[in-house]
Amino acid sequence: MDTASAIERILSHGKKSSTYKLAVLRAIVDFVVEHPAREPRNGFHLIPLIELARRALAYYWRPALEAIPQGLDSDRRRIPRLVADLSRSNVTVPGLDLRSPSAGYPLSLWIEETPALSDDLVNVLVEIRRTLLEQPIRYIHNVGDDQSEIFSVLTATGLSFSASPW
Repeated sequence: MDTASAIERILSHGKKSSTYKLAVLRAIVDFVVEHPAREPRNGFHLIPLIELARRALAYYWRPALEAIPQGLDSDRRRIPRLVADLSRSNVTVPGLDLRSPSAGYPLSLWIEETPALSDDLVNVLVEIRRTLLEQPIRYIHNVGDDQSEIFSVLTATGLSFSASPW
């Protein structure tokens, strides 16, 4: 099955209890489109998970600051809560007002370009990464009673690598 068909199956038949899965799929597609020179290695596009977190931060910025609901239970509101807390924090970014709903995308670009991030910002990105691992990435391959094989996790054990669907 090709990637487009697999994504269509996930969107059409996969469980959708929050917007996290959509954010991860969007981040994956955006990354691959924005990095066309990065050819897959051994059939895998290697995408750093922190890159997905950076993009999720941008995607959730406006909805979080405008209090647009993103899920019913507290686990599914974790990223919007992290974003809202960051917008009210003491973190400063030159030329950006983090209290503005439009600051998400420029902040994401600044994160990509800046050589050193504050501990608070790093902690938010790591927490978003953890949330994405626990929620959509852990279950994204489940499609109804079936499993999609296009999303795998590459893990390192010693010097050997293995790819496995969750």
